[in-house]
Amino acid sequence: MERLLVAAIALALAAPCAAAALPDPVTYHSSKTTVIFQHPDKFTDIKDMNDPSDKGELGILGIFGQYIVDAADELIPAGDHLTMTFTDVKYAGQLPLASMTDDRRIIRDIFPPHYKFSYRVTNPSGQVIKQGTVDLLDMDFQLKLSRADDTGPVWVDEAEINDWLTTNLRHVK
Repeated sequence: MERLLVAAIALALAAPCAAAALPDPVTYHSSKTTVIFQHPDKFTDIKDMNDPSDKGELGILGIFGQYIVDAADELIPAGDHLTMTFTDVKYAGQLPLASMTDDRRIIRDIFPPHYKFSYRVTNPSGQVIKQGTVDLLDMDFQLKLSRADDTGPVWVDEAEINDWLTTNLRHVK
C-alpha cells in the first residue's frame, strides 16, 4: 500500500510538469516569412537566465523567432515567401553558473552560436526558387560584433542570423 501511495504522489507531482512542456512546433510568421522551431524541447540551448522555465524558454524563442521574421521580411520580395525550419539552436555564450547581479550570457569565442535549419523560398505561384539545409556555426562570430547592437538577451544571435539572411537572401529573385 505504501508503494502505491508513493507512486500516486510521484505521478501527481509529475503531471503539472508534463502539461507545461513546450509546444511542438513553435511557429512565428508574417505574410512573407514563416519561422518554425521543430521539437524545441530537444534544442541544445534555449534557456532564459531570468526565467529558466518553459515559459521563459518560449519567451526567448519568441524574441528570436520574431526578430528573424522582421529581418527576413525586409529582404524577401513582395509575393515571395521564406520558410525556415530550425531543428537545433545553441545561442551564443553560456549562462553563468550562478549570478545575483548579471542576467547576461557570458560571450566568449569558446561559446559560439550554432543553428541547424532548412529554408525554402517560393515565388507567388508556389515554385521553389531557392532552398537548402544549413548547419551554421561561426567560430569567428566575435569579430563581427559591435557592442552598439547589444540590445537584448539574444543580440549576438540576432546579428548572426541577420548576417546569414543578408548574405543568402539579398539577391533572391
